[in-house]
Amino acid sequence: MDLPISRLDSCVRHLKTVDEFFSTNDPLYKYYVSKLHKIQSYDSFARSIYSGDFGRGMQLSDLLTYVLVSRGTIWGMDKDKRSDYLRILITTVNQLLIQEHVTYFPKLRAEFLEFLEKRKIDFYIEGEKYAEYYKKAKRSDKALTYSDDRYTYWSIDHLLPKSVGLSIELVVFLYLLRSLSGYVIPLLLEQRLLGNPEHLVSPDFLVVQRGRVFGVEVEQGGKTGKVRQSNTFMQETGIPILTASVPTTFPLRCKVCNKWILFCDNIIDNFCNLKYKIDSSWISCDSCNQVVYFGRLEKGGDEYHYHFDCVKKEQYVKEKLADKDQREKRLIAYFPHVEGLERLVLTK
Repeated sequence: MDLPISRLDSCVRHLKTVDEFFSTNDPLYKYYVSKLHKIQSYDSFARSIYSGDFGRGMQLSDLLTYVLVSRGTIWGMDKDKRSDYLRILITTVNQLLIQEHVTYFPKLRAEFLEFLEKRKIDFYIEGEKYAEYYKKAKRSDKALTYSDDRYTYWSIDHLLPKSVGLSIELVVFLYLLRSLSGYVIPLLLEQRLLGNPEHLVSPDFLVVQRGRVFGVEVEQGGKTGKVRQSNTFMQETGIPILTASVPTTFPLRCKVCNKWILFCDNIIDNFCNLKYKIDSSWISCDSCNQVVYFGRLEKGGDEYHYHFDCVKKEQYVKEKLADKDQREKRLIAYFPHVEGLERLVLTK
């Protein structure tokens, strides 16, 4: 992400420089700057772009989504770039999951916070409540989870671009682009459709398919309110909405190292090869950098997903994988996959 983000930074600084020039040199332009600042809620509008509190994760996610999905679809519309566009998206999903490790691992979190603080980011910490929980997270020597202490967890999670949530949305986008006929309209940034005087909450995507239009709402973590939003949207527009859920195979956290299991190189290469026919949500895979072992670590134990590197020395695992059929069944990798859209016509 370094090069696109660096160029985005240049774009922001360019806009700021243009504004500074005209504010300094054009009295009429300066007059309209003062008019903007007199709008009662203008400061609130500015804070909606970036704020040093619990809303920041969504703001960072919006900006990254703009780069990947808004500018990305314009860049990736050419057929000769489509495969690379998918590769950029799926690789970014892996990067987002790696970022989320700062919530779970105290040493990494301490290094991350020190790194951020040294950058002297404007508006980095705002509000007493956020500052309180940020300091608490900074002192913590444990994994931070939503279920244990949501505000302490949020104080760190919201320093990231909604890493897990955005990765799930991008997986659905990848699946729609790769697996469905028709055309995909991402509404990840246009989630509020304004009318006069009301607004309408839109689904995450629209799929246009041979004269039909479907809304696609991404289900994440059993969030409430989605059904009412979808019903209202359908009543107002007449557009049906389907709920897309990413199966429990994404994202997976290894039970040994507690790190996320990423999309392996074989999955990325095959998924992004538009000539490769995907017949299943998974493949047998034992030759790349993120091999997954699905099974038990001992006889009678529960079956879980693990990084193969984390369990390959376990005696039971070695005995199990000595059998060729078991090896093909147990060493696997998953494609970006979505459930709930089965009745849409699949790829041509």
